[in-house]
Amino acid sequence: MGDSRDFNELIRFPKTINLLIVDDHPMTIWGYELTLKMYAENYQWNIGKATDCDQALNLLKRNSIISYDLVLLDINFRKSDNTFVKNGEELGKKIREIYPQIKIIVLTMLNDYLRIQGILKNLNPDGFIIKSEITPELLFNSIIEVLNNNQSFSYEIKKILSMLTPNVEDLSAIDRKILYYISIGEKMKNLPKHLPLSMASIERRKKNIKNFFGISEGSNRELIQIAKAKGYL
Repeated sequence: MGDSRDFNELIRFPKTINLLIVDDHPMTIWGYELTLKMYAENYQWNIGKATDCDQALNLLKRNSIISYDLVLLDINFRKSDNTFVKNGEELGKKIREIYPQIKIIVLTMLNDYLRIQGILKNLNPDGFIIKSEITPELLFNSIIEVLNNNQSFSYEIKKILSMLTPNVEDLSAIDRKILYYISIGEKMKNLPKHLPLSMASIERRKKNIKNFFGISEGSNRELIQIAKAKGYL
């Protein structure tokens, strides 16, 4: 196939490529795996598959001797048992921390400008693609670029990059924890038991979180709804 020829000619990488796909939709994982094996058939693909953060971290730990070369990482999927490694962004940060040699391509359905801008700033992925843009050619070209130590971004991500505000603010890790506890119904008065903050500091942060989402007078219910809609929960 023409795409296979281009892929195999351009890539400068070992014959066996160790790839981890993290997505909470098994059919999506299957589609990526099938596509790669069909279009890049001259390469051996050692593909790990995970549908939540715990599975992904366990696979990374088990394969630490060989190590994965690349992770295809969804951002927004169901929370697993790791309380604060609850989505792709947090998992990506953990991978960066523990396995800095592994490259990351983010694949997401998110289209919120602020959320994407925050991911670009906080995670700095090697590749970033909006799922609605994915084609076999785009996926292959992104893998080629990233494995050859280049960055690769889809058209929509490039548009966002062109509008990037240098000093954009995003929610901090503590802010996200406050959001998480509110989302599971924890009472505000109990949050100091879970966080290294006073009640007054937590209330100030909660006010700032609401301002970030543009609902300064909104209820907790509204806050959680908009946080979920924008991919923060």
